[in-house]
Amino acid sequence: MEDKSYMKVILQLCVNNRLMIGVFVLSGLFYQCQTKQNTQQEGMSIFVGDKSFDQVHKTPVAVKLDSIGKMLNYKTSSGTNEKAFYIEAPQSNKTLLVFHEWWGLNDNIKKECQVLSERLPGVNILAIDLYSGQVATSSEEAGKLMQAVNKERALENIKTAVNNFAKGHVLGSIGWCFGGGWSLQSAILLEDQLRACVIYYGMPEMDASKLVKIKAQVLGIFAERDAWITPEIVKSFDETMKAIGKDFKPYSFPAEHAFANPSGSRYDEGASEEANKISINFLMEFL
Repeated sequence: MEDKSYMKVILQLCVNNRLMIGVFVLSGLFYQCQTKQNTQQEGMSIFVGDKSFDQVHKTPVAVKLDSIGKMLNYKTSSGTNEKAFYIEAPQSNKTLLVFHEWWGLNDNIKKECQVLSERLPGVNILAIDLYSGQVATSSEEAGKLMQAVNKERALENIKTAVNNFAKGHVLGSIGWCFGGGWSLQSAILLEDQLRACVIYYGMPEMDASKLVKIKAQVLGIFAERDAWITPEIVKSFDETMKAIGKDFKPYSFPAEHAFANPSGSRYDEGASEEANKISINFLMEFL
C-alpha cells in the first residue's frame, strides 16, 4: 500500500473513533513485542521451546492414505525447489490453498485435503509444502522445521504455486496452527486474488499496516482453553481488524488448542464437527 493510502486509513480512524486508534496503536505495539527477534520467529515459532506446547503436540496417529491427489514439483524464480499436494477438480477455476501444521505436509494433511475435496465439490485443493518436502516425526523435529521457515522464501513459494497451478482462479485458504497463520499471510500476500481465508487457532498477524492489504473475508476458529492463541490474542486481533475496517468473523469453542486435529491427542469430535461445518459453509459462500 502506498504511504498516502495508509495515512488516509489512519486519518479516517482519527475522525471516526479515537478508541479505535488506541486499539490500532496498542495492537501494533503487541505485534512488535511478539516479533522483536526476526522474521523466522514469527507466528507459532515463538512457542518453540515451551515444554507445555511441545507436550500437547504428540506425534500424530498414522493414517492409511488411499490418495486421490498427486505431488507437484516446481521451482521458484529464486531457484528453490518446492512441492505441493494437488487434488484436481476437472475444468474448475476455483482453488483452495491448504497450509499444513508444524509436522509438515504429511499423510494426515493429505487426508484432510481429500475430506475438503469431498465437501467442496468443484474446487481444486492445493496444499503448499512450506518445509520443502521435510516431515517431522517428533515435537523436537517439528519445532526446528517451523523455526527454519524463511518468511520471504515461503511467500515466494506461495506466489509461485498460485501462478503455476491456480492462475486466474477464485481462491480461498485454510490452515491449522502453524498453517493457520500462513493462511492469513496468504490473504495479505495475494490481496484481491483471495476471497475467503480460514484460520484454525493460528497466531494472527498484528501489524495493521500489513492487514490493510487483505481483501478476503476472514473466518477464525479458536479454542477458549488455548494456552497459546489465547482469547486475549483473539480479542486484540478482532479489534485491530475492526479498526481498519476488515471483515473478520471469530468463533470460539469450549475446547483446547488443536481440537480439530483428528490425529492429535486433544481432538474434540463435537467441537471439530461444528467448526468444520462453519468453515465449509463459509468457503462455499465465496468459492
